[in-house]
Amino acid sequence: MVTDNHHYDRCPHLEYIKNIVTKKGYEHVVEGSYISANATKKRAAKIYNDYEKSGADCVE
Repeated sequence: MVTDNHHYDRCPHLEYIKNIVTKKGYEHVVEGSYISANATKKRAAKIYNDYEKSGADCVE
């Protein structure tokens, strides 16, 4: 389960979703995020916005 997508804060319903997935029979739920090298380069080049550094709210 992705916990950080660099666009908005951590999902407030993550534990609820994890419980549903576990009840469906998936025993090995891995939490965390993988940020690719390509995405990191795009953030550095300002192609992608960096939510954490901008302090902006995603709601417009």
